[in-house]
Amino acid sequence: QIGDGTDATVFATGVVVSEAIKAKEKLEKQGIHIRVVDIHTIKPIDKEMIIKCAKETKQLISIEDHSIINGLGTAIAEVLIQEYPCKLTRIGIKDEFGRSGKATELLKHYGLTAESIARKIGIIRSNDAKIISGVELSNMNDEELKEALRKMRGEKEGKSYVAPNATAKQSAQASEKGYDRLFHEHVSAMRK
Repeated sequence: QIGDGTDATVFATGVVVSEAIKAKEKLEKQGIHIRVVDIHTIKPIDKEMIIKCAKETKQLISIEDHSIINGLGTAIAEVLIQEYPCKLTRIGIKDEFGRSGKATELLKHYGLTAESIARKIGIIRSNDAKIISGVELSNMNDEELKEALRKMRGEKEGKSYVAPNATAKQSAQASEKGYDRLFHEHVSAMRK
């Protein structure tokens, strides 16, 4: 475990561990204090560490440099379902055919660089993430993420969106931020 932050725990494996550590340093400058856990083996997985982090931090995030299906995030989710049910955000490659290229180019393409990881965690932890929805932020590459943020902020079409089921408080928050409508999103289901 690197760091003792309580805002979030980032579980990472392989090459993205170093990117997660760099993201941690960037986030500290923004006042977001996370810890990074290197899950070097998926079997056996460190159940005690996962449960400890779930109890001590507000958000759990897994980061992997391959498909999010049946990988590190899935293994962590299985532990959480059985031992300490809570939300886990998985960051990795969407269910798609892979690409070939230089490692640095692929990390950038799939949104797994330190900058992209820090941005995603910052969004997940921010107040804006609590009122946007309809998009799966964690698995977007940099371009998709920028487009989703433009849409969320109403920069592309001159407006944002409010879900019909938005609460009065969410509508008030949207109004304060200048949103016309509000997405009630899955990211707001974060543990407090």
